[in-house]
Amino acid sequence: MRTAALLLALAAAPARAAETVLSGRLLGGRHLADGRSGRFSGLAAGSAASAWPAGERWTLLPAVSGSWSGVEQALDTAGGTTLFSEQMEHRAALKAVYQPAAARWRLKPSVGWRARLLKETEDEEWLKGLFDHHTVDVGLEWELEARGGAGVRAGYAFSRTVFPNYASLESTAPTDPRGRPLARELAGSRVLDSDAHLLTAAAWTALPWGLRAEGRLGFESRDYFDQKLVRSDGQLSSQTRGDLTTSFEAALSGEREVRLDKTLTWGLEGSLTGTLSDQASYDPARGRYEPRHYNSTAWTLGPTAGLRWGDARAPAAASAALRLGGRSWPHRSARDGSGAYSGEGLREDTVSASADARWPLGPGLALTARLERLWASSNDRFEAAHRFNHEATSVLFGVTFER
Repeated sequence: MRTAALLLALAAAPARAAETVLSGRLLGGRHLADGRSGRFSGLAAGSAASAWPAGERWTLLPAVSGSWSGVEQALDTAGGTTLFSEQMEHRAALKAVYQPAAARWRLKPSVGWRARLLKETEDEEWLKGLFDHHTVDVGLEWELEARGGAGVRAGYAFSRTVFPNYASLESTAPTDPRGRPLARELAGSRVLDSDAHLLTAAAWTALPWGLRAEGRLGFESRDYFDQKLVRSDGQLSSQTRGDLTTSFEAALSGEREVRLDKTLTWGLEGSLTGTLSDQASYDPARGRYEPRHYNSTAWTLGPTAGLRWGDARAPAAASAALRLGGRSWPHRSARDGSGAYSGEGLREDTVSASADARWPLGPGLALTARLERLWASSNDRFEAAHRFNHEATSVLFGVTFER
């Protein structure tokens, strides 16, 4: 059981003793992109989370986690590879659960901090990466559990993201050869810093034949502090960028005990995301202006299947997932191999597959392996900055621990 789900179950239970869950993983692996093999590297992660009673109605859920990765994962990379040779992510969060007596609803305030540190080269120092960023957030959720395995949840969260080291090269030379300002939306030192407001609503219910359905709807408004809007004449306006992202996720899942110690699981998951942005883009080399450059629509759909067997407290398990997906930028033109604009909206289609296996070695200890494969194709052939047409594979294996 995942750490977060376990702690929420502990928080809802009547027991008053504090509970702590420790988990960790140490993996090694390799990433291959378009037939080119990367170096063998590793991944390490650990977390600690607790459920502490605080009076008759409150439970506190503090959690900390940290991870380091030196191997790229196919499903997390863009263009078959990333700019980063290593990365770390660290989190600290505190959630509280208020459960009134004899009530089915709960209130969950939370506060958290997250830092993501990225090294573009091996000799770069930690904490000095160009794209290092920190996020702080506060939120509040209300949850109601109905009879029969149904429930609803609604929440609001505010977050602030800061890139302390970001300063683009263009910001040091803000004029073109003719002395005109270069209208680059990402030129500057605080152009990626932003505030976000997120509203979410979710519902789930049990269905006949052991099925479960759930859905989630989200609305995120993001405002960038100093990223000026690009005008049609190639200059920067005084207004700053704002994005609105709408997302919908749905899943249908089920499980069946095929034998006394074997359980088959299956599911179908899908998502749809749309982003509206008032930011434009201007290419001075070709004199091309593209309003609403960052507008996009993305979708995913695919099945999952798995099998658990053995000891119910520490089962062996195997699972697989297939995902079809697509993303389109209707106001961003695709290019040919020389960089000329075609006038056709940019789009990318993806097919991804993953497989996981887990074999218990002892109490809380298990061998684990993961295989990922991604195929991406696009109507864009200009690969100077980003490769939309690529294939990538990653393999990870090692040990995991939880107790």
